[in-house]
This record gives sequence, C-alpha cells and structure tokens, in this order.
Amino acid sequence: MDQVEGNDILAHYTKLLNFRANNSDVFAKGDRDYVAGGDSDEYLYSLAAMQATTYTLD
Repeated sequence: MDQVEGNDILAHYTKLLNFRANNSDVFAKGDRDYVAGGDSDEYLYSLAAMQATTYTLD
C-alpha cells in the first residue's frame, strides 16, 4: 500500500510548509501575537504579521 498517496496528514503539512516558504519574511521578521492554547491544550493559536499583512496560525 502506498503510504504517500491519499495521506491527509502529509497533504496538510505539505501545504503548511509551502505556505511558510512562500511567506518566510513574515515568519522570520514579522511579529507574533499569542491568541490561545498551549502545551496542556495541545494546540497553539497565534497571529503573525508584518506591516499590512496578517496571517492566522493554528
């Protein structure tokens, strides 16, 4: 069985990594604001922004 084809987790992280690569300036130099979550919640929700560009990260 092919573990790559149809793998939803792989598809999710591929999209995530492509988004981060295409917007690396926001992640490298932008500001982040904590919104909710943490280690005990097993999720982190934050905002990343640089100048007039804002992304919601979850």
